[in-house]
Amino acid sequence: MTNNNPDQIAIKDILTSSPPGQFDQILTSLRSMIHKSKEAELLNPDFITALRSDWEESSGRSILAAATDGGSNSDGDAAECTDEFVQLLTKSMDDYLARHFSSAGVQAGQKIV
Repeated sequence: MTNNNPDQIAIKDILTSSPPGQFDQILTSLRSMIHKSKEAELLNPDFITALRSDWEESSGRSILAAATDGGSNSDGDAAECTDEFVQLLTKSMDDYLARHFSSAGVQAGQKIV
């Protein structure tokens, strides 16, 4: 996504750095601060969709969404889908902890219940 509009660059920086679960709340706040005459230009749906995709990828939300999009397996057994979701979530959390909280001799851990 290339954009030279300084207002959209600022919006991009604000939204893509929003904490997990806060994208929509921050977007709503931005909408309330932007004059209605500029909203269609600055917050057009294609721009927001691209930002949301970038944010979901960087926050790990896309991994969680992929695990739940499949629904149940062909036999209709939702337990297998849930197990797969838990495995993906556990792997994602392990990877995140290893990347951001690792140090020599210390191993971070978690358990999904």
